[in-house]
Amino acid sequence: MIDDDSSLGGGFGRIGCWSTMLRCNWRFFGQGVTEPMFYIGMLFSMFAWHVEDHYLHSINYHHCGAEKTWYGVPSHAALHFKKVVREKVYNHDILSTEGEDGAFDVLLGKTTLFLPNILSQHGVPVYKAVQKPGEYVDTFPRAYHAGFRHGFNCGEAVNFAIGDWFPLGSIATRRYALLNRTPLIPHEEHLCKEAMLISSVGDFGDLEWRSVDNASRLTSFVSQA
Repeated sequence: MIDDDSSLGGGFGRIGCWSTMLRCNWRFFGQGVTEPMFYIGMLFSMFAWHVEDHYLHSINYHHCGAEKTWYGVPSHAALHFKKVVREKVYNHDILSTEGEDGAFDVLLGKTTLFLPNILSQHGVPVYKAVQKPGEYVDTFPRAYHAGFRHGFNCGEAVNFAIGDWFPLGSIATRRYALLNRTPLIPHEEHLCKEAMLISSVGDFGDLEWRSVDNASRLTSFVSQA
């Protein structure tokens, strides 16, 4: 589903509208979210620990230059990650609220840097990947990640969603509201449009990119929302 053309935006022209929908209902919400963002890095330039906005997927392409090292924490360990960060990295002076939401709020600023061995020392699983030119890295929803560049390089990234994102998007939207953060994506609007699309098709077999199982899960989520 990705073009072979590796020029800026050439391989990502369709990813901004990636969804399991038959027709893309995503409007433009900002560079890096629904439109690819181009990055230029230097030796030891870093990206801080974070998850993607609204718990979206992201796909990152390395155009050229030096390698880039990634550290990632699996989605299932997100709560443990935030607990360790809250207790071993932050102090109470910078936390806006108690508990998990306090750490989440600070992490949203994408300014938190610390050694990954702090996580491994406290039982949080951490994985390392070295990305080379011509390679893609896909980060999963709620998977915290950080990294650094080995030298001058150029990369490109964009967010996208698949059918099972809707429950995670709902969690993120509620958390943004609790922390008085402005959401980037109107989750309810897209949920309604997806439900209308399923209803208008009637027969799931007409949706080329959606399995019956995915459609059933989304229908169940809509009925509970």
